Amino acid sequence: MKNNISNRILNYVGCLFILISLLLNQYTLKVLFSEDGILEDSTKLTIWSFEVFLICLGLLILFSKSSRIRLLKLLNFVDLNRKQTILWGIFLLILYTAGKNISASIIYYVASNLTIRESLYFENDVTMKGTHWGSESYKISLSKNRRLVKNPLKYDKLFFIIKNVSLTNSNFKKEYEILEILYNLSKKPNSFKKLTAIYIPQTLTSYWDMSCDSHMPSFIVPAITNIAMIQGLPLLDKETCYTHQFGYGFTEYYKRGKNAQINTMFKNELCLLAKEEGFKRVIEITENLTDEIKVYTHECE
Repeated sequence: MKNNISNRILNYVGCLFILISLLLNQYTLKVLFSEDGILEDSTKLTIWSFEVFLICLGLLILFSKSSRIRLLKLLNFVDLNRKQTILWGIFLLILYTAGKNISASIIYYVASNLTIRESLYFENDVTMKGTHWGSESYKISLSKNRRLVKNPLKYDKLFFIIKNVSLTNSNFKKEYEILEILYNLSKKPNSFKKLTAIYIPQTLTSYWDMSCDSHMPSFIVPAITNIAMIQGLPLLDKETCYTHQFGYGFTEYYKRGKNAQINTMFKNELCLLAKEEGFKRVIEITENLTDEIKVYTHECE
């Protein structure tokens, strides 16, 4: 009789663990706590880890005969009242631990989301961008926003500002416009991309100052669009927060005598370079006289 009661309790506990893991998944948490429907990879990993832990624990209790026998033997050392106390104690401890970690993940996710939105109001200074020099500002803001999430009433004005943030009206409007152009180009067919090169003059600082790492912007265009660049090398004499200026294949270009050109190139010069490299068109992303981001397509045939 006692074994039947114990087995029934173990079945309930095992099913409860699995049910909790199924209910508290990334999709449920995304709907409840994410306005933009995006979770960071670290947050997803934390949620998945606890889901797997609870499912494995539940399955172990339900289907592992040896585990159930060990648990039953442990329970047989004490009377029924103590059994229930121990079971409830274990259950509450697991719930507390899971709840604490899930809440910590949610707080981190919400704080990170707030920090990313708030960063659009940071000063648009190249020395404050990127994972090196700019990381300190992000860490300070993230720490502050973690406290904000725990006591949001003190920061109602900031919540309102960040909730209504607009990329087109932020301090990084031009960077956003450039990335939008690149994302649109990424949708072009491969037949178009193979014959096309992108040119962004060094005078377009909104692009070349996207990071304190002066060598990082060279990778943005090919990474997003899968289209090659013309004159895509960084300036060597530019101050940078990343000291490995001759890594990631840059040395091979310098050995061949290729260097960044400060002066803006015109269509004839661009087409000459494009034809030498086997391209038939050049897409130029630049600024006009009124500082507006413009795109020009130069056909070189």
